[in-house]
Amino acid sequence: MSLTSRRRPAQRAIEKPTLRVLTALLMLGCTSGERSRARGSDSAGAAEANPAAGAQWQGLPLSVLLDSLRTTRATFTRTNSGRWEFNGDQRLLEAIATHGDSAVAQLVGCLDIVAPSRVSLEGRPVPIGVVCYQALRHFAYYEWDCGSDTSPLLCAGFVEPTASPAVLRRAKEAWQEALARKIVVATH
Repeated sequence: MSLTSRRRPAQRAIEKPTLRVLTALLMLGCTSGERSRARGSDSAGAAEANPAAGAQWQGLPLSVLLDSLRTTRATFTRTNSGRWEFNGDQRLLEAIATHGDSAVAQLVGCLDIVAPSRVSLEGRPVPIGVVCYQALRHFAYYEWDCGSDTSPLLCAGFVEPTASPAVLRRAKEAWQEALARKIVVATH
């Protein structure tokens, strides 16, 4: 499976009516480190305040990075605009992204894992599948206009931190279909 490589596109809003499944950018990811430093409580702020902290992820095999993704501590919070924001080590996500197509396939493969992760939402752990989606959307996306082609399969690829096991299963199926149709774009 071959993915088209591109530079990271400009930030785009996710439009619910057309449900364009855009997953290339973290929700306000460019500012999450600033908020993390203000709170002083998670690894993203530490990694950005000390550039050497992010070096721990460089050059590691994908399997090690994915294991770290499953055990990393982070939180999801709501922004003032109502979007979910991932407050975690962005450099881990960047290191995973450097593995390109292999990372996409592995992350799609773990989208339906419902075991709890160490990432939390309002004090409760989110499923590993949610964390895999967060890493995936950091550097890959597909677009599908659900207004003109209401394929329920491809319109199910968006995952929020509150996703149920059924939503995670449908998201995995959607991403698998997007890969099969060769409409996934990797931005790294």
